[in-house]
Amino acid sequence: MTHSQHTANVLQSSPSRIDADAAASIRPLECIELFAGCGSMALGLQQAGIIHQLMVDVDTYASRTLSANRTTFGKSDRLLISQADVRHIDWHAYAGVDLIAGGPPSQPFSGGGLGAGQHDRRDLWPEAIRAVSEALPRAFVFESAPGLLRPSFSQYLDDLVARLERPCGVREDVQYKVTVVPLNAADYGVAQNLRRVLIAGIRQDCGSLLEFGPNTQS
Repeated sequence: MTHSQHTANVLQSSPSRIDADAAASIRPLECIELFAGCGSMALGLQQAGIIHQLMVDVDTYASRTLSANRTTFGKSDRLLISQADVRHIDWHAYAGVDLIAGGPPSQPFSGGGLGAGQHDRRDLWPEAIRAVSEALPRAFVFESAPGLLRPSFSQYLDDLVARLERPCGVREDVQYKVTVVPLNAADYGVAQNLRRVLIAGIRQDCGSLLEFGPNTQS
């Protein structure tokens, strides 16, 4: 059974989310975010009680927006906002961080684009994997366009999940439980039909995955 088939079965039965309750009861969880954009994911994470150490985006206007709203993202005195190319960042400096989050560019997989996938220079999923492999966070959550679930990308998704499950390759002691969750923001009270895909994982020595939150509009 391929990963794409397996995740489809998981999604039909019990989609999952990160179980961070135990850690959150001791101290606030800390996060670094790649491809932070204008901060929509960061705002949601902040509302969940997660504190950002670092937010990175290469776009000038996105970075300016983040900087202008830095007090929105929790403890601003600890937050570094960096306009940078993630390909030039050494993530070892953030080893052991609680959470890595972000939204790698979705254009290579979007139904409205060319569908070039890994052959599109904007495919930066390998950089998301590198961040996980170098920092080895307790957990990660990434989001993308639903086009990533198209049959034409099934092998890509299989390989992506496999690499996130074992980001260090030969190290048997570092493995992640990974789940793929499609969702529509409208099902959670947002006044917009916005379909996305979440890819979340937790390091196996840190906990387990629980059911993803139910549709609040049904």
